[in-house]
Amino acid sequence: FPYTTLFRSSVNLLGTGDTTVTVASSPTAAASALSDFATAYNSVTTELGNNHGKTGGALSGQSIVLSLQQSLQDLAGYSGGGGSVTNLANLGLTFDSTGQLTFDQTQFSNTESANPSGVAAFLGSVSGSGFLNAATNTLTGLLDPSTGLFQSAENTTQTQITSDNQQITDTQTRVTAVQNEMTAQMAAADSLIA
Repeated sequence: FPYTTLFRSSVNLLGTGDTTVTVASSPTAAASALSDFATAYNSVTTELGNNHGKTGGALSGQSIVLSLQQSLQDLAGYSGGGGSVTNLANLGLTFDSTGQLTFDQTQFSNTESANPSGVAAFLGSVSGSGFLNAATNTLTGLLDPSTGLFQSAENTTQTQITSDNQQITDTQTRVTAVQNEMTAQMAAADSLIA
């Protein structure tokens, strides 16, 4: 989610000695970022959906799929802010009948025009509060290299691989011992026959 493009500022030099600085929100950049969010959200949820059931992909049956889906649902269901802008639906992001997130730019434009400070408060900032902070925290919870969901899943898988490899080694050692014992018994039987 391109956080840095939600708000832009511009400075216009009018003449020597006098300067006017204008800081304004960029509804176009915010609309583009929300549209991109919907597209990315749909791509991820579709791929996660492909990993369910008997014909699911490589992650079928893995708890990480459900955890990721839950994280995304929590993010899409975020509510906060105040006034008339308290959820993503107020910004034009809603779910259609297939579960895909859709973006209604007209709804966003109407909300942003009527209540730009409410939109700004709802979106918040990456390190402060609001939706952007919630999105950052969700992504950190998934991607953190030491405690994130992906790292935890990798650690669990590595532990299982190590355990499986040890079981293979132990089984191979037992098979070799049985083979050696049977070879010795056959040699002893052959010597008795001869």
